[in-house]
Amino acid sequence: MDAISEFLEKEAERLRTCWTAFLSPFKDLKLPLPPIYAEEFSRAEKLSPEEKKHVLASLLEETRKILSWLLAQKEIREAIAVKGRLTDLEEILTRIKELEEQVYYLREELLRDELTKLWNRRALNIFFPEVLGKIAHGKELYIMVFLDLCDLKRINDFYGHNIGDRIIIQAAKRLRVFTKRVDVPARIGGDEFILLLAAHSLERAEPFLKELVSEPIRLPYKEAVIEAFLACGATDILGEDTLESCLHRADLAMYRHKIQLKDWLKKGKKGAFPSPILLRALSKNL
Repeated sequence: MDAISEFLEKEAERLRTCWTAFLSPFKDLKLPLPPIYAEEFSRAEKLSPEEKKHVLASLLEETRKILSWLLAQKEIREAIAVKGRLTDLEEILTRIKELEEQVYYLREELLRDELTKLWNRRALNIFFPEVLGKIAHGKELYIMVFLDLCDLKRINDFYGHNIGDRIIIQAAKRLRVFTKRVDVPARIGGDEFILLLAAHSLERAEPFLKELVSEPIRLPYKEAVIEAFLACGATDILGEDTLESCLHRADLAMYRHKIQLKDWLKKGKKGAFPSPILLRALSKNL
């Protein structure tokens, strides 16, 4: 029972410390935090409301797993039952499961683009640091892809914004078809999309990017078909990057491709489809 008591004490202290990042009684009462948790608490306090909701989901999940484990131990269940607290704990566990579902739903609503159901800009702010962490630990390599629908304004002006929205939805569907579970497709506004793509290098991702954008987004309309091409630029992601620095490079690459794409369309699609632009990052440490 000593080992179990030690485990309980450790987990209870850690979880209690995590929860204070949201409830803040330590701060309000000016109580000292254990030094080993002070840094974690400080980081959590600085999170934006959106990021706190993201972390809160993880804390709820962790709390549920620990309580479930405790209640699965026969010796612990018997000890709790003797004290008449077993029903209380089971009710708490049920409530935590309900809260998990509610937080998950709210998090999805907060981080999803309303029109396309892709991730939104808020989600990128959360997922980009996670991508940097994977890169730093050698788990995955990623590149950032910036995509923009060419001539969507013309489509909106001629056919109406409802048709323009349907084109955007079709573009989002293509991203979902082409991406893997570890990739992060997002719409950051208007006709602009970002893809955090798990790839070993820019060069090895080039065939995939060509396949992604070389065919137009097609939308049947009355007796015709409306077409729109995606301009595409990509850059590798360095461990020292910020979301803004990556967006800047990928945007520059996309804009160069967009110029070439418009010129290709103006010439009646003569010649090969212009390849997406790859812009390699230059490390400050080189």
